[in-house]
Amino acid sequence: MENLNKDRVPLTKHVVDEFFEHVFTGEVAGLSNAKGLSYTLIYNLVHGRIHSLSVADYRRIFGEDPPRKEIARVNGHYFRSMVKLWLFLNDDVTEKDIYREYYRGKRSLKKIDYRIFTGSTKTVEAGLEKMMEKKFLDQGLDREEIMGWNQDLNMRVPRERRPYKQVKPLLDYLKKTLKANPSHLLNQQVKRYEAGELKSISGEIYDTLSDLKERTEKAIAAGSGLEIERLREEVYGKREGYVRFSEVAEELDFLRRYGRMGAKRYLGRGIGPYKKGKLKRIDSRRAEKIVKDCEVFIRNRDSLILGTLPGRHLRQKIKSLTSVLKKSMFTRISSGDDLLSEEGILMPEYHTSFQYEEDGDGFVSIERATFLWDMSKRAFDLLMANHMDKFRKIATYRERWLIPLKYLRETADRRGFSIIREKYEWLVKNFHRSGFTG
Repeated sequence: MENLNKDRVPLTKHVVDEFFEHVFTGEVAGLSNAKGLSYTLIYNLVHGRIHSLSVADYRRIFGEDPPRKEIARVNGHYFRSMVKLWLFLNDDVTEKDIYREYYRGKRSLKKIDYRIFTGSTKTVEAGLEKMMEKKFLDQGLDREEIMGWNQDLNMRVPRERRPYKQVKPLLDYLKKTLKANPSHLLNQQVKRYEAGELKSISGEIYDTLSDLKERTEKAIAAGSGLEIERLREEVYGKREGYVRFSEVAEELDFLRRYGRMGAKRYLGRGIGPYKKGKLKRIDSRRAEKIVKDCEVFIRNRDSLILGTLPGRHLRQKIKSLTSVLKKSMFTRISSGDDLLSEEGILMPEYHTSFQYEEDGDGFVSIERATFLWDMSKRAFDLLMANHMDKFRKIATYRERWLIPLKYLRETADRRGFSIIREKYEWLVKNFHRSGFTG
């Protein structure tokens, strides 16, 4: 008989499912006593903290020898949910990238088999599932957290494919207003849709087109030719060495009106062709000269009326004033004097971790807590450090800090929490000026 004791049995999703469906009764201590195994081993197995078993432990738990070969294919649901989550967290990664990463050197990459991602094939290779899971394990997550993050993502509104007839009005509008080629917007020849060869587009592209249409409508309503040009450039990309004249038009008009400086000294020609739209771009060096001279002129003139400033400079002034107002607002909400105080909003409903544990919602890692509160890691760390007295009472430490899921949900629903979240994001973003060095 082969000596199997040197090997370990990988805890594939199939093995884990078998454990929870046919072995685990819900009590770690009871199963530990029944199988004659340590409490720690069973606890870690239940909570996804180990990824393999010795052959002897496998026999005790399942009452049979482990399979001699790893299962060739597994149900593809877990794999596809991990792919969906990975693409959501990494905007620069595509399904094609994942396919090529796994199959490079194993098969031809000229044609991507998208069926493994769409669900047309119900099963996938076990190696595919392991590769995707390892991506998350390398980030410090365990299996339980991966499933939890997938559950959180699935609670978001799904982006389903849209029929072409629903998308066509968007394409027609953008073609008319931005002069955007429909084939360029779809990244696919539009005649294939018109001929009925293709019938739908992805929800992601539909969302992008809808957002572009909404921003175009706002730009037209505001009469902002500059924003229209920016949107066109967003579609087609920039031209190297040149900038849009509309980007510096306000600064040039300001210099002509208040600085008595002619347009020709900056453009090398009359301004007429630019005003009529016959010429739309200028050399980037000329643009830099306009911007620099405008900044110097404004800096040396204290008596200028705020409303006369070019839009870019006016927005900077308003941003500075808004920053002062934000500081005042954050100071008030942190002081505890108002009805909506930071202390009150972040105060736990219960006072100890035991009470939250008895409530049955469980605990999650700091990484997932950050995800649930839609905060950056540094902003969450700063908030937690500032209210460590509260978190010490309700959090629990099991090799790392875990926070009650119920507390995260109840706090996120409270009125005024969004202001607190904005405060800490603002503090992190402006940490040099705020004195934060953590």
